[in-house]
Amino acid sequence: MSSIWLPKKEDLPTLLSGSYRTDVNGWVRLHLEGDYQQMGFQHGYWLAHEIQANVKQTGMFLDKAEKYPWKKFRVDSERICWHMTPEKLQEEIQAVEAGMQLRGVKDVSWKDILAINAYGDTLSCHYAKEHEKDRDTRRKSGHCSAFIATGDATQDKRIVLCHNTWFSYIIGTTYNIMMSLAPSEGHKMFIHTWPGAIGGSTIDWDMNDVGIMCAETTITGASKFKEDEIPYFVRGRLAIQFADSIDKWMKTMIEGNNGGWANAYLVGDAKTDEIGWLELGIYEHATRRTKSGYFVGSNWALDENVQKECKGISFDQKATHSCASRTQRLLQLMEQYNGQINVEIAQQIISDHFDVSLGKEQPSANTICGHTEYDERGLKEWKCGPFEAFGATDAKVVTSVLSESGSWWAHWGPACNLQFISKKFFSGHPEYAWQAPYTRDLIPHPWTLFMADKDWGN
Repeated sequence: MSSIWLPKKEDLPTLLSGSYRTDVNGWVRLHLEGDYQQMGFQHGYWLAHEIQANVKQTGMFLDKAEKYPWKKFRVDSERICWHMTPEKLQEEIQAVEAGMQLRGVKDVSWKDILAINAYGDTLSCHYAKEHEKDRDTRRKSGHCSAFIATGDATQDKRIVLCHNTWFSYIIGTTYNIMMSLAPSEGHKMFIHTWPGAIGGSTIDWDMNDVGIMCAETTITGASKFKEDEIPYFVRGRLAIQFADSIDKWMKTMIEGNNGGWANAYLVGDAKTDEIGWLELGIYEHATRRTKSGYFVGSNWALDENVQKECKGISFDQKATHSCASRTQRLLQLMEQYNGQINVEIAQQIISDHFDVSLGKEQPSANTICGHTEYDERGLKEWKCGPFEAFGATDAKVVTSVLSESGSWWAHWGPACNLQFISKKFFSGHPEYAWQAPYTRDLIPHPWTLFMADKDWGN
């Protein structure tokens, strides 16, 4: 598109038809439907002010924490990703700007929207170049704890998938969008995203109306990138929009992989109750599949070949860093609850505060429900300082049965219900005062059952 399409105000009823926004227990519940341009417009219109704030907060975070000014980040995102983004998704991204314009927000362009979507790709490219110079500046701000189980591991012999998102709180507190999409082609989708991201930006939590569900945990230390392959955010959106099997989902993620936001993915198919694990580096990847058992994720590469692509992380099985500690604890709990895992037990596991590196209950950077703000050790492998405002910002659980009705349970704020009060925190930690103007309180809300679409599955 040579110029931004801008509809007239009298076209609003037609353009917004079927879409809506509601605010529920800390989440923004957004529904979009129509063709790509219409969904993009609806996205920008309903979230105009949240997108504007997200651009400012993310830009400031990148500038201060990564020494990567937003202006350069935006230019790099366009250079790396735009030419490899399908035209229909380009239309959707540009239409987000049009929706914002009609809400009176005129200081955000589609290039900012692209940079929000390309966050993982552009940072991954930046980190890879730093590694080439033997400078380990990698901070990679999205990390997660997750597990998926099925068959003899679960109470009803069907799938249970559980995940929490970890971020620096300065941007993690904006990652509260539950977005359902009913596109003019492909499958209906229900995804966890942040304002402006058309496919999640990071594939933290996705499912579609033919039973595919997935979550990810980033691979710490991944150090390689290919600039002329398909962006991570594009592959993630296309996979959940068009895949009707684990095979097709994995194929979409693997083919054309640029190495952006390298992840271990947990994926399930409610039609067959099979689960899969895909560890995707850049040149190397590994897969596993089962109809009875479980997989866990905690930002730690398990495949030896993928490990060789990682830097700045120990793969010693006795390692006491966050990734190793959470892996050990997740495996302990999977065995403890083997055969019993259901929604309630999943909610309990994802709120766990036992630090195996300390041998005691204590919220820390090494617990499944992570809290670096309580940890004097910080997170060295992610370049987080002692007591930095970084950790779990939510929790989600879905099962085969829930996915069939387009539903899942979600908890805004850490599942343990510990509050983060910004003013109180920064008064005690002035070393992080630069974050204070943009960091919101993180107030946990009750577990809430969300539904994607009344016509889900039809």
